[in-house]
Amino acid sequence: MRKRKLVYSFGINDVDFSGKGCPFYLKWFQMIRRCYSKDALERNPTYKGCEVCEEWKYFSNFKSWMETQDWEGKQLDKDILGGGYLYSAETCCFVPSRVNSFLTDHGSRRGPHKQGVLFVETLGKYRARISDQNGKMKHLGYFDTEDSAHLAWHKEKVKYTHNLIDLFKLENNIATGLLDYIENMKE
Repeated sequence: MRKRKLVYSFGINDVDFSGKGCPFYLKWFQMIRRCYSKDALERNPTYKGCEVCEEWKYFSNFKSWMETQDWEGKQLDKDILGGGYLYSAETCCFVPSRVNSFLTDHGSRRGPHKQGVLFVETLGKYRARISDQNGKMKHLGYFDTEDSAHLAWHKEKVKYTHNLIDLFKLENNIATGLLDYIENMKE
């Protein structure tokens, strides 16, 4: 048996084939890279502190799990069913890219304010806006307080979440996890 080279000092490809072109290997490799590549973590620091469970260290285990999932044309998500920091069979699911991108925080763009909120200095007010389920920015209004602007954003986010659940006919566990995830954004 040949000695296997570690993938980003963590993952082990224990399947006897070249992973290039294999959709299972590609998803596994990208997951490992997001968590353990220094370059990837510099480009996308939101993955700092994320890790892959010990079982999925081995490609064969991840592949076996992925083969039981509805994965084609979808993205691997660790936030909806889990706490957002661990890739494992219990915390991951596959979702359409529109659902996955709908969860993006955009914290670096909004600055120190709560999600959906920007302070407009010239008006002395807080502006609420949201990226709808189609990715288009929608203005929700100006508010006297950051909390009231954030609550307007959150109310709209819940509405869009229900629309996405219906549109993509998401499985119950994913729909429930998504609604819980959105509710936790209320702060």
